Amino acid sequence: MRSDTKAKKTIIGVLLPRTTIKRLEQQKSSLRWDEMVQANKRWKTKLYFFCYEDIDLKNQTISGVFYNARLKKWKRKEFPYPNVLYRRVGSFNNKGKEFKQQLDSLGTKILNYERIFNKWDLHQHCEKNEFLCSYVPTTISYEDSESLLHMLNKYRELYLKKYSSGQGKHVIKVLKNSENNYECHHFRKRLTVKKFESFSSLVNYIEKFFRNKGFIIQQAIQLKCYNGRPFDIRAELQRDNNNQINIIGIMVRIGKENSPVTTHGTSYTLEDFFINKLNYTETEFSKLNNEINIFLKKVYENIEEMYGSCGELGIDFAIDQQEKIWFIETNAQTKKVSLKKAYGREKVYESYKNLLGYGKLITEKPGLFMKSAKKTYDHKSYSLK
Repeated sequence: MRSDTKAKKTIIGVLLPRTTIKRLEQQKSSLRWDEMVQANKRWKTKLYFFCYEDIDLKNQTISGVFYNARLKKWKRKEFPYPNVLYRRVGSFNNKGKEFKQQLDSLGTKILNYERIFNKWDLHQHCEKNEFLCSYVPTTISYEDSESLLHMLNKYRELYLKKYSSGQGKHVIKVLKNSENNYECHHFRKRLTVKKFESFSSLVNYIEKFFRNKGFIIQQAIQLKCYNGRPFDIRAELQRDNNNQINIIGIMVRIGKENSPVTTHGTSYTLEDFFINKLNYTETEFSKLNNEINIFLKKVYENIEEMYGSCGELGIDFAIDQQEKIWFIETNAQTKKVSLKKAYGREKVYESYKNLLGYGKLITEKPGLFMKSAKKTYDHKSYSLK
């Protein structure tokens, strides 16, 4: 099996949750994996899907699921370890860590980072990065109520975000309306708004919300609005078979009224939104679009310098009322929901065509793939300037 893994043939394994693998075996696929299979016709890699339970660590084989085009069905068979891994799960579990050690010894390339970036770690890297430092909001780590009070007095409107979370979960918007008059907005299954008449009651609520898990305190950006609702922007980028960075789609996401996140809102293409909703002229939009494109590719390159090569990134950013661009965060494993909403399934196909092409490239030219050189920062280091 080792010789197969090191062969020129590109073997791409897609690591999925167990429930997703079961659905594939029940012939209940989803758009994402259907489009990935279709995109693979261009590159003809050996593509299969698996979960942790399918891995045989002793024999270094995987009982994977693949789409049989002749039978038009998802089937299962034994595969060698991949030489390219695309992970769609969070951090490796105990079995996954041993699996990754084996992959490392075989020289397997991993297309994407862990699902969720640590927001505090990422911010500290950005602060020390010559390009990114001017695009990030003021951010500190929560250590005690003093840090929160300092930031509230300075900015009056803040976002609190758990170190590791995604899809708008574990995010609170905090407002200081006046002395001893505070508000919290957060969205789980629905929007929740809480009001407090003392700072101590606010702190108690926040600490209970985060359940002793680390979180950051971030200056709220005064975003551009549409019909009184703020919006942010998600961009999907991939490297392709020529090692070029492609911006596959840029989506404007409008949140629900008073919601601290836009994840659950409506999506538009950047051009449609700015021209047809905000009434930008073609010239005004072209200027903004060019600036955004340069910004996105620089963010991608700088994230790679910090965390190593990757095949795709979702980049969240915002534009404030003075039209300054702000970098919010990166997403290593996007579900491509906003991409499909705004552009349709053709863009999902195109994104996988790029990604699989890049997977083939780094198999044939492994020297292009750069490992991470980043250090992990102490989460307790912060400044109250």
